[in-house]
Amino acid sequence: MARISDERLVLRTKARWRDEKKCWQLNVTIKGQGRISFYSKNTDEEKGRDDVAAQAIFAIKTGERKSTILVKNVYADYVAYLEDNKAKTSVKQPKSFGTNWIIPLVGNKKLSNFIDMDFQKIIDAAANAGLSKKTLSCIKNEFSKFWKWCRKNSLTDYVPQDIDIPLSAPRGTKIILTPKEFEILMTSDTTVIKGEVVPDPLIHLYRYTLLSGMRPGECLGLRNSNFSSDFHVTTVERALNDDNDFTDGKNHNAHRTIVNCELAQKELQLQREEYPVEGDELFFNCTNQQFFRDRLEAYCKANNITRIAPYNFRHTFESYRERPKDESFQKARDQYVGHSKKISSYIHEVEHYPELVAQEINIIFLEILSYAEKLK
Repeated sequence: MARISDERLVLRTKARWRDEKKCWQLNVTIKGQGRISFYSKNTDEEKGRDDVAAQAIFAIKTGERKSTILVKNVYADYVAYLEDNKAKTSVKQPKSFGTNWIIPLVGNKKLSNFIDMDFQKIIDAAANAGLSKKTLSCIKNEFSKFWKWCRKNSLTDYVPQDIDIPLSAPRGTKIILTPKEFEILMTSDTTVIKGEVVPDPLIHLYRYTLLSGMRPGECLGLRNSNFSSDFHVTTVERALNDDNDFTDGKNHNAHRTIVNCELAQKELQLQREEYPVEGDELFFNCTNQQFFRDRLEAYCKANNITRIAPYNFRHTFESYRERPKDESFQKARDQYVGHSKKISSYIHEVEHYPELVAQEINIIFLEILSYAEKLK
């Protein structure tokens, strides 16, 4: 048989159906690799021949056979691709899931032999380790993205189809402030720094994050120019992530304009008086997510309240609001916090609702403060 030295010659070589093996077979001689047979069990003639031809061309280009490639090797290439083409925050999860679950459990599995049972093995192991439903869903989603990338690169035809999240997997617990703890946050402005009780330099950031329902990164991304002169309105247009990079926000609803409640306006005014800024400077005196978390933890400890992460202020904000029956009003509330869920195109914003949402928020938090006062 003539030596195959160019992938175009592969396309001229016809695969043959092997009835005894029930598969398509293509025999080619590749320089440096010798005579190699490629097989496909796809019974469709066109697809079967295309499959073996693709395998042969891949072997010519890479020096490897698809049937021998291991998951761990391709996953390393996938992570490298993400590092070169995606934001740092987009690489953390697939890299972590790969190191902790995918590579140890199925890394030595051949890409060509991978099936749903292998995928399920990862999910079940993570579930048995106590991971929450949300984390299991993230593992499933990220690993599915890997297989999509493999298909785009003609490495496999495998498509995950029947992967289940165990019903017994626990749901993550969200920590929120109690009414009493909310009152402490709104009345105590001291913390402990280097063993001394001092005014907390981020107190207005804590309070505004809770009173606005914003994501912590969105608050840290706010510039002086994002506020109206009287702090009645805030325009959210970016966020600061854990890598200290400014992004466009979590989703397409993150860009929004909100009407601040009176309590939130007061905190913004105090922030400007105590830490004045000009032009497009950052409004809050904090430029790092980790510093935000560390200072808030110290504040909680100093004031004997539940240690809470900045993002849980958002959960506290939403937990204190009941869902209204008016769908248009609910849409205005969803837009207020920039929810990622799809909002029905049949529900339209009513002009005065943003103002009503701000009034509702103010009333709710004043009632909480009044309730906490009665508990004393």
